[in-house]
Amino acid sequence: MDVADSLTRHEWAGLMNRHNLADGHARQAQTAKMSHLLTRLPELYELSESTPQLAVQRRFEEAFYRRAGQPSVAARKVAPLHHYSSSLSIEIVANYLREQGLQVGLLDPTFDNIPAILRRHGVPLRPVGEDIFADPADPSFYAGHDAIFLITPNNPTGIDPSPDVLRTIAKQCRDRDLLLIVDFSFRFFSEHLATWDQYAFFESIGVRYIGIEDTGKTWPTLDLKIGSLVADARPHARLQEITDDLLLNVSPFIFTLISEYVDADKESSSRHVARANRAHLERLMEGGPVTVTPAEGPMSVAWLRLPGGWQAGELCDWLIGQGISVLPGSPFHWSDGSRGEGHVRIALMRPEPVFEEGAKALAAAFDQYQRLQEGVAVQPADVGAVVLRAAAELLDRPDATLADDFFALGGDSMSAMHLVGRVAQETGVPQRVRTLFEGPVLGDFAARVAEACERHTGGDAEEITDPLALLRRSFGAQQAAGQEA
Repeated sequence: MDVADSLTRHEWAGLMNRHNLADGHARQAQTAKMSHLLTRLPELYELSESTPQLAVQRRFEEAFYRRAGQPSVAARKVAPLHHYSSSLSIEIVANYLREQGLQVGLLDPTFDNIPAILRRHGVPLRPVGEDIFADPADPSFYAGHDAIFLITPNNPTGIDPSPDVLRTIAKQCRDRDLLLIVDFSFRFFSEHLATWDQYAFFESIGVRYIGIEDTGKTWPTLDLKIGSLVADARPHARLQEITDDLLLNVSPFIFTLISEYVDADKESSSRHVARANRAHLERLMEGGPVTVTPAEGPMSVAWLRLPGGWQAGELCDWLIGQGISVLPGSPFHWSDGSRGEGHVRIALMRPEPVFEEGAKALAAAFDQYQRLQEGVAVQPADVGAVVLRAAAELLDRPDATLADDFFALGGDSMSAMHLVGRVAQETGVPQRVRTLFEGPVLGDFAARVAEACERHTGGDAEEITDPLALLRRSFGAQQAAGQEA
């Protein structure tokens, strides 16, 4: 997978958009206790500086794992391995899997950076559907694999398997001598995980396992976070060696800060935010064209089902022009992207007033998009002026002409997404980002848009292809422009 096709690229665009409902990081408001912590930052820094590394690390482990209902981890002699993010933790797991030559059955759907990291290391992957949680004793889910890699609760669907289901999966892996890898990054949004100690159970039955943990989905610390690996003795030693090659230690200040956040959040405020914002979303979407799929718990993201005929990639391109960023469903279905074209994912962890404003804009945009399917486009003769004005404003290039190459003018993949969205908004006809990459000269792009307008008014539909599949061309265009300069 090219970086330009990734969900992270969409999330990056969302950071620059008015209504960022794309990334699932914890961006909710600070509680009163959390706000008080911010007044103590100099004190916490000095404390971190004067306290031994092992002490601040152990304090974090005590706070985090006991809050998570995993006291056995806080008590074990062999400490978890800590990193600056769960993605780095997965990178270390991928190194281990490559060295061991293991073939992995990976949950599908899931966030696309997980298969991307594993594939980058040449780890053979086969999809395991979420129906493993419905029938965990079915031997077909385990056949042909050396390891099973699951995510619970799952991102994006929020499926939250019961304790009995996870216990059965663990026993199946033990009986077949498979390595069980479980990403628990969203564990604090589960209805089940805090009620029993998964790691104590894994140890008691003798299954080989690696658990992945993350603080960044739960507490609003501006992406200062900790990713961790908890493993049994068999993989742990090699995981430690790989970690040592990449990282000396996580900052003691981050350990101290996160520990304070965990201690200050005894009311589990993130779960309340997720529930409240999901209620706002369901209320605002009621009666509209898009459906919020049911959640099994207070998951921090929502999976939305689109009406028949809508394509997630095309919709997300268009929404950018409306100042709204969400994630298309296709990249989550890493083994067959077409299965995700009927869904988009919404992030819920935002301050409630901010989220409600964004959800209102999204509901209105969905209604508008539905009308556009049968709407009237502007006359094709106007398209050139629309394209030129939008490009000049986005790039701050009042000297731009229709003969100019968008990327030579300074455009990049992000501004390309915004240009296509703006043009779609003003013409009333949804456009694809690929149209600009295939013809980056503004006049050529305007001609393609004009053709789309004509087809739209004639009732013909544009061919739908993989969403943002040609974003990678923006990088090539920029490099070519730089060489010509």
